[in-house]
Amino acid sequence: MHELRDLATDCGVSVQSIRKWCERNGVSKNPSGRYVITDELRFLALSYYKGKQEGKKVSRKPSDNVSPQVEALLKQLEIKDAQLSAKDEQIATKDAQLSAKDEQINKLADTLSSLAEQNANLLDVNKALSTANAIHTAADKRDALLVAEPEYEEPQQPQKKPSRWQRLLAAWRG
Repeated sequence: MHELRDLATDCGVSVQSIRKWCERNGVSKNPSGRYVITDELRFLALSYYKGKQEGKKVSRKPSDNVSPQVEALLKQLEIKDAQLSAKDEQIATKDAQLSAKDEQINKLADTLSSLAEQNANLLDVNKALSTANAIHTAADKRDALLVAEPEYEEPQQPQKKPSRWQRLLAAWRG
C-alpha cells in the first residue's frame, strides 16, 4: 500500500490532483476513509501523469492508458495462470496417487499383522507337534528296549579276592 503523498511526489503533482484522479477512477477506500493505493493503481497513476507531462493525449480512464508493455505483461500473466492451473491439476493427480498408495500400505500392514498372527499360531502348533513327536519316539524306544531285553538274570556277586593262604594252598596243589 502506498500513501497519497508518496504517489503525488512520484507523479510530480499535488496530493489534491491524486485525490481527484482516485475519485474519477473509482479507487476504493479503506474503513478509515483513505484511498487504497495498490501497486497496479500506482503504476496506472504514474503512466497517466507521465503521459500528460510528455504532452501526449491521455485518457482519463486508466484502462485507455495501458501501454503495449502492460498488455504483454497481462498476456504473460494469463499464460502463467494457465500453467498454474495445469500444475494444480498435476498436484491433485499426485495427491490422489499418494492417497491410493497410502491405502495400499495400510492394506499391506494389515496383511502383515495377520501373517504375524498366523506365524505365531503355527509356532505354537509346531511346539505341540514336537512335544507329541518326542513322546511318541520315547514310547517307541521303550517298546524296542522291552522287546530286545533278555530274561532277567540274577546279577552275579563279585568274587572275593582269595586270601594269601588260599593262594598258597592252590599253588601247592598245583
